[in-house]
Amino acid sequence: MKMNKEKGGDDGGGEEEESTDQKAPVAKKLVVGKRVTTFARALASSRKKVRDLALEALQVWLNKHDNLSDVEMQKLWKALFYYIWMADKETEIEKAIARVVGLSDIAGMPFIRGLFKCMVREWHGIDRLRIDKYYLLINEALDKSLDIILSSGSKEQFAETLSEFVAILDEEVFSKSGKEGKGLTLHLLEKWTDKVLKTLLDRRPKATTEILAIVIDPLFDLLSSTDVSSPKKASQVLDSVLSSWIKSGEGNAETEIRPPRAVLLFAVRTKLFNMASDKDAPENSREMLYALWNKSKRSCDLLAPEETSKLM
Repeated sequence: MKMNKEKGGDDGGGEEEESTDQKAPVAKKLVVGKRVTTFARALASSRKKVRDLALEALQVWLNKHDNLSDVEMQKLWKALFYYIWMADKETEIEKAIARVVGLSDIAGMPFIRGLFKCMVREWHGIDRLRIDKYYLLINEALDKSLDIILSSGSKEQFAETLSEFVAILDEEVFSKSGKEGKGLTLHLLEKWTDKVLKTLLDRRPKATTEILAIVIDPLFDLLSSTDVSSPKKASQVLDSVLSSWIKSGEGNAETEIRPPRAVLLFAVRTKLFNMASDKDAPENSREMLYALWNKSKRSCDLLAPEETSKLM
């Protein structure tokens, strides 16, 4: 996309030719006082007033142009990344992040995908003085994503939206855990049980089996990763899930698991054994896989012995 150069100074009255591409958000013209600039430049301005006016204008613009292409979404997120980068004071950072994440109310899950794609791309360029604000951004994005998922109407819509969200993380972050997505993967796995899984199970207890099936699925690919830290963290997450299953059955002779959950438990057990016994399994993962298989076997034997015996 061809961008025109600005003729005026920072507060000057220079004029700029109209862009030939009026669709892309970064080429949309924005007038701030006497200054004519683009969304991208305004969002990264050193002046807070200019940045905030740009974000307000962007929100209005998105209400009319919410169907962005992937290229447009990445250009938009490049600008929003620097909007947050320029925020300094703690209260300013929190407000900036809340306003940015709030744009997902307009642009939906494609906006969330753009966020995580941008964060993986920019992660290694974030210095230690700014990293905390981007951790906060990720946490806010998780909360907003969960709100979107939980506001889904029917059981089918809920499962579809949850699957879309997990697929976004799997494709944009987890699949890159051995490369540029490693740091972000580890942070997300830290939140996987207490924030993601617990929130979903607490708010949608009748969908427990569906939630577990969808949320634990990307962990299996991470378990077989050649990277050392990602399999270890994924193992801890899955171990926590299995432990909660076992804890729910210990000391309670009346505890029963519905057949669909028994099927899921047996599927987890079988998958773990197949992964552990695979001759091509990374050596750093094999011991963890067998340990998880033993725990999944214990879950099956304790919680659903009759149901799982039918599956043998």
